[in-house]
Amino acid sequence: ERDTVCRTEVAVVIVHGNTILD
Repeated sequence: ERDTVCRTEVAVVIVHGNTILD
């Protein structure tokens, strides 16, 4: 479960990063 949470958080950071770059 922790691994899934970590991946989810990383995905959120990537999405936010793409939004900021976009």
